[in-house]
Amino acid sequence: MIFWISRIINHRNHDPTIRSWDRRIRYPVMGIFGQRSSAMKIHIGSDHAGFGLKEDLKQFLESTGHQVNDHGTHGPDSVDYPGFAHAVARQVAQENGSLGIVVCGSGNGVNITANKHSGIRSALAWLPEIASLARQHNNANVLALPARFVTVTQARSILQAFLDATYEGGRHERRVAAIEE
Repeated sequence: MIFWISRIINHRNHDPTIRSWDRRIRYPVMGIFGQRSSAMKIHIGSDHAGFGLKEDLKQFLESTGHQVNDHGTHGPDSVDYPGFAHAVARQVAQENGSLGIVVCGSGNGVNITANKHSGIRSALAWLPEIASLARQHNNANVLALPARFVTVTQARSILQAFLDATYEGGRHERRVAAIEE
């Protein structure tokens, strides 16, 4: 069963360098198995390209008991992404323990923008394992999603993996501390 689920999660299953195939290594994607993380405060924002996905994820988060603060955009009309990514990053930086989600077409613009803020470690993820590793190894506190490259179902799995993972600390602490200059 675990092997079968790994094949679903890992679209590049022919690549022997992908660590998910090593069954000794644990990558929690607990949301797939029905487990949910405890309620969190989550800030979310997107541009027009990510609006539809943001709205779906907001509803998904609220239905699982999370407190969601929507920083816009509030419609599909063309807007510039930096303002929304800045708003999310500012709030996450100010509120210890909160998390952020930023969404645009590729995820790159909002990711770059969010990472301009001190204390923010935004990670662009397109697979659940990448989202988990971003939390586990990089202590990521903002998730950037590429709305034009993931389905709603994939985005939900990525988000749940991000929420279910926890920072491992240890050998990663020195590296995470070195991110801030």
